[in-house]
Amino acid sequence: MWYMLRFISMASSATALKDVTIGQQNCKVFGRLIRLWDALNMRSKSADPLISIDGILLDEHGSMAQISVPKKLEKQFRPLLNEGSVYLITNTTAVDARRKTYIYQHQSYMIQFKHETKVNHLESRGSTIPKFSFSFCPFDQIPGKTITSKPLLGKTEASSSSATQIHIDLDIPQVEQFRSSYKLGSPSLQQQLPKIVRLSPVQAAGKIYNLEEISVMPVSAFQGGVTYSAIAKVSSILSSIKWYYIGCHRCDKGYKLPVTITDKSGSLDAVAFSFVAEDLVELDAAQASQNMKIDSVEHPVTLNKAIGKTRLFTIGMNTDSSSKFPISYVLKRSFSIDDTMPNPLLTSEKHSWHGHF
Repeated sequence: MWYMLRFISMASSATALKDVTIGQQNCKVFGRLIRLWDALNMRSKSADPLISIDGILLDEHGSMAQISVPKKLEKQFRPLLNEGSVYLITNTTAVDARRKTYIYQHQSYMIQFKHETKVNHLESRGSTIPKFSFSFCPFDQIPGKTITSKPLLGKTEASSSSATQIHIDLDIPQVEQFRSSYKLGSPSLQQQLPKIVRLSPVQAAGKIYNLEEISVMPVSAFQGGVTYSAIAKVSSILSSIKWYYIGCHRCDKGYKLPVTITDKSGSLDAVAFSFVAEDLVELDAAQASQNMKIDSVEHPVTLNKAIGKTRLFTIGMNTDSSSKFPISYVLKRSFSIDDTMPNPLLTSEKHSWHGHF
């Protein structure tokens, strides 16, 4: 009894989540762990892609905050944490969460565990804390949200993470209120779906620049991967520069095709990688290389198939000042267009992959 009273007293002295400040040390927080998940590095090739164990803590005042257990402390704390349980957690640090990505953004901080952190499971306290908490947006308020809309080209698909969980079938008042806020039946609901408008590449690209405008832009205009669209014709292949690269000792040759593109305003030397080059040459780099081995005359003839082709190019720049490659402009993507139409339509679409300088 004395042991339980001691923890209840400690819970009463815990800091409310809304009162925790960034940089606060030795934080003592109390609440129900309403969500728990593994944050994974989806691009990692290692056997264990875990970044951290993350969760959402809900306290008695209705405030929420994200907790995070670093990977190095996984074995210490994983057995102690269970979704739905109430905990008193002491000796944690409130770290700045504003510069982090893919986190719950209810607070400007995140509760981070340390080796010295203590986790105490409380069964006799916290019964008034809900097991779930939601902040639903009524359907009629969605248009007023600051949702960025822009035309996209290429394949789109749904994306999620290990933190995603669907609760819409829960039998709780918040969910019922949310479901009942949309009164239309299924047939009418179908009519409310967003209208998908198919755009030509030119329409989707927005502003079309000429090559002179692109050539006079400063390097800073391309920082962060910014690209610009232009309609241009391939006028020549720069035979003095090697047309391929080898990414690794087991890799086949990949295109690094140096070309000159032109429009009415002037010309621009640029590099076409991978599928952009394949679209122009109508042959992949491995086949072009094999032809070169069979007949040395075939090599330039094959590459010359690119000459004379007009495309809508998305043009970027290699802004790495340490690069020794003589050409900095890169043809990131290319789209075939029908020049005979006043508003060119897409006839085939090619996507480029990042190459090597």
